[in-house]
Amino acid sequence: MMMSQSEQKVESGKNKRKEILDDPSSNAQEEPPVSKHRLHKRRQRKRNQDRKQNALTELMNRMIESMDGDPSASKVENLYSSIPLDPNAKNHFWSKVPCMCDPCRAVMDKAIADDPKLDRDKKYQTKYKKKLAVMQEMGKITETEKEEMWTKHGRGMDDTAGVSLLSARRGQRKAWQIENFAFLLTRILKKRPANNKPLTVVDFGCGSGNLCLALAAYFENVRFILVDMKPYPLKLAERRSKEAGLTNVEVMQYTFSPQNLNDFCPTLDANNAGSGNNEVVAFDVGIGLHCCGSFTDMVMELCLRRGATCIVCPCCNGAMTSKTTGGYQYPRSSSFRGIMSQDEYLGQLSKSADDLGNYEAKCLIEYDRALWAKESGFKEVSMWKLNPTECTPKHHVLCLEC
Repeated sequence: MMMSQSEQKVESGKNKRKEILDDPSSNAQEEPPVSKHRLHKRRQRKRNQDRKQNALTELMNRMIESMDGDPSASKVENLYSSIPLDPNAKNHFWSKVPCMCDPCRAVMDKAIADDPKLDRDKKYQTKYKKKLAVMQEMGKITETEKEEMWTKHGRGMDDTAGVSLLSARRGQRKAWQIENFAFLLTRILKKRPANNKPLTVVDFGCGSGNLCLALAAYFENVRFILVDMKPYPLKLAERRSKEAGLTNVEVMQYTFSPQNLNDFCPTLDANNAGSGNNEVVAFDVGIGLHCCGSFTDMVMELCLRRGATCIVCPCCNGAMTSKTTGGYQYPRSSSFRGIMSQDEYLGQLSKSADDLGNYEAKCLIEYDRALWAKESGFKEVSMWKLNPTECTPKHHVLCLEC
């Protein structure tokens, strides 16, 4: 039987790969010697990296020296306590969460996702599966490794059930994050008087609801408002909520800036007096999981204006520049503002905070935010680490109570 042109190309590619694998001399070629110019460039890059690291170390030492009054500051990471999770409480929590709200079990099907988006996800997963098969065929991975990689990174799919919301690895990490926020929210609820009105929680930058849909399923008497700037993730969150039968979830599209915070939520006094603005949202707890850069600072300011408890887990500090900070002043606290300039903060400290090799820089940035919270009027400020820290490299959490 004659092969088509496309089939001939595929067969030719397979033969070439087989020749490379079978030829023991194919990998025996020595790398060409590195030119003097390249060696010079390498040394130059190394010197520049060393200069930047030395400047960062000097800046962090300045900050640490100014923290002498804090007894826990002998080692910066000791400022943060690991959230103490109870295995029994975790099991009880997940027993009340339906599949559609569980990041490890939720499936995006035609009832939830728009057809073009669902088709795109399926094509991407098919492509990834083929890539793993080619890697196995070329001898780069074994059959076992292929299955492990698909289990870890792939999203299960079939024609009827759709596509898994997240891969197994991402689903597990998201589940860990949810467990930590459930602990903190339980802690807040226990402090409230029994006769208080039901709690209202706003999830800032909610995406498709991976965090707060699970929380809403467990905390049935708490009202959740999911806010995001993008319409499609909100559509997914709303559909997932209805599919799960939740009656305590609302969604809201809003694009935040330092200039329109008052439109979303004026100060507590003005809010209680009645502002006449129907868009105003009154809430008791603000949550921000991985609100990028200065968006974290907007969430903290909104909670302060409202007199609400604030739980933030910041990320993407390295993306902040003088053009993207929305007019906020950095460092945030007057304590650190006296020992460094905004250029030093943005150019050295925050830019390094996303580098896992500069863990102390991330710790210091969130400590600066905690100091700002104390200076601004939050009565209780606690600093936590998500448990386990493997659930995300950005695992520092600030819990601020008015």
